Amino acid sequence: MCPKGAWGGDAEKDLRHRRIGHAFTGKVPTCTGARPPFQEGRRSLTEWEGGELLRCYGFQTLPSFIAKSRQEAVEYAQSLTFPVVLKIVSPQILHKSDAQGVKINLGSPEEVAAAYDEILANAKAYNPEAEIVGVLVQKMAPRGEEVILGMTRYPVFGPLLMFGLGGIFVEIFKDVVSAWPHRPK
Repeated sequence: MCPKGAWGGDAEKDLRHRRIGHAFTGKVPTCTGARPPFQEGRRSLTEWEGGELLRCYGFQTLPSFIAKSRQEAVEYAQSLTFPVVLKIVSPQILHKSDAQGVKINLGSPEEVAAAYDEILANAKAYNPEAEIVGVLVQKMAPRGEEVILGMTRYPVFGPLLMFGLGGIFVEIFKDVVSAWPHRPK
């Protein structure tokens, strides 16, 4: 659980309220130690920021770290035990696969070091102007279904949620559904 106030509100209190049926407080989350994405003019979260937000509200996520160097990537991977996944973290590169910014099933320190360098080179080639936050080092998930969850806010209609088949399949099958969340009267 995130520390109290880590995302700008009281995530623990919000979670308790949702468990007992009270309305969500609607506070806007903000990242500890950084400007919130909307204050930077961004309308999307990076995978890391989204994971942090989910953890604050009690969701279990895969163990992850942001590596700022090849050596950090190797050390983090070894702490997680192999296999691991590496992914580019950049606010300007939301579709990591398009930028060849994902390497999966890495099973050794040598593979991690090589993948780190390759991911950075691919990201810079894809978008030379992109701010590179680092490379996400994540425990490889067991086989299962990937899902996508998204949200946008329309000025007139309010929030709209999107849910569907995730990973590369979101672009191939476009099997998603969008709906307005229930709003108490």
